[in-house]
Amino acid sequence: AIQLINAALYLRRPLLVTGEPGSGKSTLAHAVAQELGLGRVLQWSVVSRTELKQGLYEYDAIARLQDAQLSREHGSPAAPGGHNLGDYIKL
Repeated sequence: AIQLINAALYLRRPLLVTGEPGSGKSTLAHAVAQELGLGRVLQWSVVSRTELKQGLYEYDAIARLQDAQLSREHGSPAAPGGHNLGDYIKL
């Protein structure tokens, strides 16, 4: 397992950890992050309906458009392109 973790770190690629509930997947991720000072662990719980594209990020263009329209309707000075783009992205 250590060789796989080191390879993922060296290649700067994610490592998919699988296993039964309670087998230590989350504990492993948190231990590696703490040991290397990597910060917050990003978890992605995969279920049968999960799509690969969800592993990157989700951008809510509809909400951004709605917020921009509401800002214009209420006379609020909106920033170019609407509000902060980060408000519409989920990791």
